[in-house]
Amino acid sequence: MYAHRRKERGFTLFTLATAALLAVTTEGVGLKQIRHRVSIPHEPQAISDSTAKRAAVPIVPGLSGWGVDSFGGSGRHLTPPSSRVIVVTSLKDRGPGTLRSCVEASGPRTCVFEVGGVIALSTDLKIKSPYITVAGQTAPEPGISLVNAGIRVATHDVLIQHLAIRPGDSPEGSPPQERDGISIGAPPPQMVRNVVIDHVSLTWAIDENLSTGYDLTRDITIANSIIAEGLYDSIHPKGPHSKGILIGDYSKRISLQRNLLANNEERNPYLKPGTQVEFINNVVYGWGPRGPWSLCNLTNNEDFNEPVLLNFIGNVYRAGPSSAEGSPVYAKRLSSASRIYLFDSISDTPSNSSALTGEMASLPPNIRTATQPMPSLISRGSILRASEVEAVVLRTAGSRPFYRAIPDKHIISNVEERRGGLKDCTATCRRATGTITHTRSSFRSLDLPPSPSLDDDGDGYTNLENWLHRFALHVQTGNPL
Repeated sequence: MYAHRRKERGFTLFTLATAALLAVTTEGVGLKQIRHRVSIPHEPQAISDSTAKRAAVPIVPGLSGWGVDSFGGSGRHLTPPSSRVIVVTSLKDRGPGTLRSCVEASGPRTCVFEVGGVIALSTDLKIKSPYITVAGQTAPEPGISLVNAGIRVATHDVLIQHLAIRPGDSPEGSPPQERDGISIGAPPPQMVRNVVIDHVSLTWAIDENLSTGYDLTRDITIANSIIAEGLYDSIHPKGPHSKGILIGDYSKRISLQRNLLANNEERNPYLKPGTQVEFINNVVYGWGPRGPWSLCNLTNNEDFNEPVLLNFIGNVYRAGPSSAEGSPVYAKRLSSASRIYLFDSISDTPSNSSALTGEMASLPPNIRTATQPMPSLISRGSILRASEVEAVVLRTAGSRPFYRAIPDKHIISNVEERRGGLKDCTATCRRATGTITHTRSSFRSLDLPPSPSLDDDGDGYTNLENWLHRFALHVQTGNPL
C-alpha cells in the first residue's frame, strides 16, 4: 500500500548473550554500552510523547522485539487498570456484534469471539483508536478468516493475534491497488507505534501481504506469521504484482521474527530508504524468477540519500523450482551511511550453496557490512541458530498452527517438499490458490474470567490477559483449555 514512500522445547537456543560476534557478553553488556561501541547515524530519537508509558511485561509472553512493551487492549496503562471486553457474535461485515464494531470502538478494549468462520469485508477494517487487542485465538474452530479486504492500523498500542487474512481477487471489497493484508502507518503528525502482529496468516493479497509506511511509524513487531502467495497475474491495475513485505520509507524499529514468507514474487522483504529493521530467524521460500530484487531488496530506486539499517540474523532462504539465483540480501544502490549486519544465515540457491555470511549479500562498492549489530531490543530474547530455524518456523508459524486451515497446510507442505510456485488467482485459473473450504459458522459461549482487569496472581498481566494466553496456547500447541 505504501509504495510512495520462547523458548522452544527440543531446540538449542542461541542468544546474543552467548555470541562473541554480536559483542554482547554474559557479563551483561547492555544496550547503552552497545550504543557507545557502535556509531549508528540517523538513529531515531526517543518518542517525544511525554505521556507514553511502556509495559513492564511483553504484550505476548516470551516475545521480544521493538514495540512488545505495548499495552494492547489490556488497560494496564490506567490507574486502576480498566478495559472493555467486546464479544464478537456475528460474521456480518458491520453492525452490532461484529468485528468492525469492536475495531471502530474507542478506549481500551479486547475483541473476543463466540463465533468462527469467514467475514467478507466490503472495505478494510481501520483501527484508529488506540489500546486494542484482537484475540482471534478465542474463536471456535475454524477460527476467523477475513476476505475481500484487510486491516489498516493507524494508531498505537495494538495487538492482533490468530487471524487469517486472505484478501483474494473478488470484485467485491477494497480497491485492488491498495488491497493489502495488513498495512501499518498513518500520515504525520499521527504516530503509529507499539504494534504487535503475532501468529497471523496473511495470504492472497493483491498489493502487499504486509506493509508499513510514513515517517512516524515505529516500534513494530511482526512474529510467528505466514506471509505468502501474494497474487501475481491478478487484478492489480499495474499488472503482475505479487509482493510479500514492504517496509516503507522511514519506518523505524521494525522487528520481523520467525515468520514464513513463501511464494511471493518480490519483496521478501523490501526495505525502503530511512528504514531500521531487524530480520531474524525467518524462512523465505519460492521467491520469483525475475532477479535478485525478489529477495531481501534494499535497492534505493528513488535516489534518496537516507540509510538503511539492517540486522540480518539466522535466516533461511530456500529456492523454489522457479526462483532466481542470487544472494539473499541485495542492493544496487544505497546510501553510504547504511549499516548492514549479517550473521549466521543460510541460502541454498546454486550461487550460494556454501554461503553462510560472506556471500549472503550483493551490495554496492560503497557499502561494507557491519561488524556489530545496530542497537536492538532482541538481545533480551532468544535467537535460534539458522540450522534450527526451518523446523521451528514450519511448526509454529501462522494462525492457529495446531489446527491449521487447509490453505496454510498447503503452503507448509510446499516448503517441506520444495514444490509449488507463484499464484495468479483464488480459482478458475491454472495457478490457483484454491478457495477457503470452511464456509459454515460455528458458535461457542465464552465464560470470561472474574475481575478481568485485576492481576490476581501478580505476574504483571491482567486476569483477562492470562485467560487469553491459555486460548493462545491451545491453538498453538493443542494444550487443553
